[in-house]
Amino acid sequence: MSVIHKKSNGGASTEIEKEVREVKAAGEQTAALLALSFKAQIVQDRAAGTNVISDAAILQSAEVIEYDEYADNHAYNTVGEIIKHNGRYYEIKAAHVERGGLSR
Repeated sequence: MSVIHKKSNGGASTEIEKEVREVKAAGEQTAALLALSFKAQIVQDRAAGTNVISDAAILQSAEVIEYDEYADNHAYNTVGEIIKHNGRYYEIKAAHVERGGLSR
């Protein structure tokens, strides 16, 4: 990021604000890409049966990754997908259609 020094502060503030918005947007896009990548790695890990990504690592990732909320009457076809419901995280172990099994 560059800083512009001008005797007249005619547009420097606006330019800096624009750069800050651009950097923030780039950071958010990078975070979203990393989250998507980690979710895909979990699915690949489970499909390969290696279990290199531990449950503890998945729970720790929940501090920065937004996992999908549980949905009733929804087809969960991806083994290894992580969902959340009432503050708890669940891993899909087999493809199925959820019909109210998590409502407690």
